[in-house]
Amino acid sequence: MKNNRLPIVILAALVLIALIYRLFNPPQPPTPGPRGMLPTWISMSKVGDMGPWQVNESGKMWAGAWNVQDKNKARSAVWVIDLEALKAEPYKLEGKSVKSLNWASDKTIEVTTDNDEVMAIDTTGGKISKSASNQENAASIISRVDKKSGGKQTFYLAGDDNKLLFRSDDLPGKIEGIWYSPEGALIVCSERDKFDMVVYDIASGKLKELKKGEKIDPAAYADAPKDMMFVSYTAGYNFNLNNGKIKKLFSFENLRRSDDAWRREVQGGRLYPRKDGSYTSVSFAAGAIDIRTINKDGTKGKDILPRM
Repeated sequence: MKNNRLPIVILAALVLIALIYRLFNPPQPPTPGPRGMLPTWISMSKVGDMGPWQVNESGKMWAGAWNVQDKNKARSAVWVIDLEALKAEPYKLEGKSVKSLNWASDKTIEVTTDNDEVMAIDTTGGKISKSASNQENAASIISRVDKKSGGKQTFYLAGDDNKLLFRSDDLPGKIEGIWYSPEGALIVCSERDKFDMVVYDIASGKLKELKKGEKIDPAAYADAPKDMMFVSYTAGYNFNLNNGKIKKLFSFENLRRSDDAWRREVQGGRLYPRKDGSYTSVSFAAGAIDIRTINKDGTKGKDILPRM
């Protein structure tokens, strides 16, 4: 009988050791962001709520933040996707939520946390450090979400929250980009297959929608790109900011009915050129991002981080 009891005693001891180990070494909570990994993940299946996101200037890298609030403790992670190499990497920020995010350079991301701390993420070495710069004090126009007006954006000069410049519903479409100059701002808006440029004049406090063919002074908005590319439900377009001219890149008119689902996911998004002549499509809707490729003839390419 004693020999039969020995394995039971050993098993009980092992279970006790395992319980003690788990008590002092609890499992790590899942990383905020999409569940799973590229290329099988979808952005609608996620841990936490998606926050700010941005594509870098070259159009080759995408960064987006997800925030989680657990028992009075915040957790967040910034996911960086190499759009050409199709690789994804999370950068965790324990005890912090990400309030804003921008690419300080083509390889460095700056994020502002909920306590107004500015952190720099070096995507080449994976290092996260405190940043000496502040977006809030830079010469630029910043936006806030006005909860009283149902989540509409309001725009201010950086460092002066009391000086309201304009609201999102003052503009002729979805805001695709804002570039600051000492005299005002250049704003690009999109609405389905229509694209507009609006100039805000700081001296008069008025918005002026530019007429078709009306040119801007590129030197006044040196940070603005020469071209921006968009995708609607019907086609892909190139929009020239210098003269407002629009060029169709491809059309969806010859696609099959089975292509309807992914066309609906990409509509209203931005396009970025790829090395092979295809495009990266980035669209945000319903609180979720959709990133995929579209072939140069307008047919479906590879999924990177689809919404559905």
